[in-house]
Amino acid sequence: MATRVFLSSMALLCVTLAVFPRPVMPGTFAQDFIDYKTFQMNMIVDKVGGNEAAMCELLKTCNSTNPNCSREACKPSLEEVVQNGFSPAYPFIYVSNNTDCPGQDPSSNGTCHFMLFNFGKSFVRSPTTTDTGSIATAADMCAQRKLDEVFKNVSTPEDFTRVFFGSATGTWRVYPGLDEADCGGYETRFRNWYIASTSVPKAVMVLIDVGASMINKDKFGGDVFLETAKSATRELLRTLAPSDSVNIIAFNSINATQFLFPPVTAQERPNSSQNYPEYTELQAKLDELKPDQTHFEASNITAAIDKALENFDYIKRPDALKVIVVLTDGRFAEGSVILPTASLAAAKTKLFVYDVSPTAKNLTASFTTKLCKIGGSFINIYRDVKNPLYAMESFYSFTATLHHRLMNTLADFTYKLDEFSRFNETVLMASKPAFRADGSLIGVAGISIYRHMLKDNLDEIRTIVNQQQAGRKFDARTMVLGPANCTIQLEPKSVYVCGSNTILPPNRGFCKHMDGTSNIQDRSCLHQTCRPPQPQPPPDTDNKLISIFKIVGPIAAALLVIAGVCIAHFGSTFYKRWRQEMEAIDQNNLELINRPPPSEGSIVNNEQPNPEGSSNGASHNLNDELK
Repeated sequence: MATRVFLSSMALLCVTLAVFPRPVMPGTFAQDFIDYKTFQMNMIVDKVGGNEAAMCELLKTCNSTNPNCSREACKPSLEEVVQNGFSPAYPFIYVSNNTDCPGQDPSSNGTCHFMLFNFGKSFVRSPTTTDTGSIATAADMCAQRKLDEVFKNVSTPEDFTRVFFGSATGTWRVYPGLDEADCGGYETRFRNWYIASTSVPKAVMVLIDVGASMINKDKFGGDVFLETAKSATRELLRTLAPSDSVNIIAFNSINATQFLFPPVTAQERPNSSQNYPEYTELQAKLDELKPDQTHFEASNITAAIDKALENFDYIKRPDALKVIVVLTDGRFAEGSVILPTASLAAAKTKLFVYDVSPTAKNLTASFTTKLCKIGGSFINIYRDVKNPLYAMESFYSFTATLHHRLMNTLADFTYKLDEFSRFNETVLMASKPAFRADGSLIGVAGISIYRHMLKDNLDEIRTIVNQQQAGRKFDARTMVLGPANCTIQLEPKSVYVCGSNTILPPNRGFCKHMDGTSNIQDRSCLHQTCRPPQPQPPPDTDNKLISIFKIVGPIAAALLVIAGVCIAHFGSTFYKRWRQEMEAIDQNNLELINRPPPSEGSIVNNEQPNPEGSSNGASHNLNDELK
């Protein structure tokens, strides 16, 4: 019965398609390419969210042995080095120029066109600015090792690209794996593609408490509270997007002093490793900052906020988001605090107060009520001060959420790049943020796009991307802030991300590192020879066909299935009718055979003889059916 219903439905669909045909107009290569990369980005982001939801279960299976460990890009095992170039997981890939190895062909001018990549496993890089010793970082890394299941569908030796995920904790997972000489210097949260997917146009005022109590530090050692605040500010500056405005205001019980006038504008830079000349003066004044040891009263947050609001008057973009970030030990909040709520609300300013001390504060009911009325937050970040950008995760979640609402299902495409310059010219980076169910940022996923993949279509792709973004302009003046945007967290965050029994996995979830002799040439070009197992031609650069097949392929497959069902249905009907006609003919012939021969010249059944070449009635009906 079910089969009949299905076949009848498919028959109806076939008739509908036949009666109401829809013209299929293929898009341009550029549009198809953007659509396909966006589809891949959404697929990766969905997997990130699923992994995060199952994090605690995945943490239980995480250890230091394959396949349950994460491979550090700088730390191979001895087994991998021995097998390099001979293991199926380490094929040679044709690249523009492997800068790790000298070319072997005298005519190549030192260019090496082959490189070893591990298609069996993604690799991880952890910057010095993260905290790999924290359970939160280890749990996040353990959960996202399952991204390999999706990564392997995006990049293959035959269709090579690099796909990756930059976590809000700072770790970076990339596939296929490629050995690196330095892992600690790569900070994903400073990268242009990460910033592009977590930002909206904004003006940020950083208020640093320099009251007398900021000279303290916790009983377990660590930095003085003011040094913690300064370190967080330095890193925050490097995460600002081009055209963002910023200033720093130091405040104590009697003064609120802005560093510069007017605020500084963040500049666009070709790559993330360049210096930040626009911040030179800010950085110098920040380095000189010391706690006030002459006035011991609680710092005056009201004067500091007023000064910040004055700075916003000099911002040239009226549609920019206005944010005040306060770094303090929270002492000011335990007394009588007058918040300029009316001014903050009128300016639609988001206020984040970050407490860097280990002690929970006794906030007055009046202060918390006023803070939540304007959608502000007071959050103790002491537990994560070794990883300041992760500690201020609520700030980045807020801006990333605003950006995501603008883009919706679209991916971001970034032009200013410095990624993977060791082997191919990257001209675009597709990226997209991923969030937890509660709206907090997990990180940003991305796909590298090389020049040879686009041929002559880069300008058209840029035009389409710019058109998409032109209709998605952010305007903070339409934003509504209120209690729904308020967070009050007085205690330091629990170290146990999955309950009181949470423990760090062996070796923090990294694979064991057993090789101490190989160098980067050994691990990326087969012992410094740049010699593939067999000569390989460059990959087919006619990516128009590749991309079109990738996009149209699933649709064509679905149409083939529908066509097959149609053929099966109508073929079955045709066969039955044909069989009935043939049986009628056989029966008629049988009657003719068994009938006595007629007398000479007589007419059988009053039928006239058929003219030569004509068909009998049954044959005519069958031909009608064939028509």
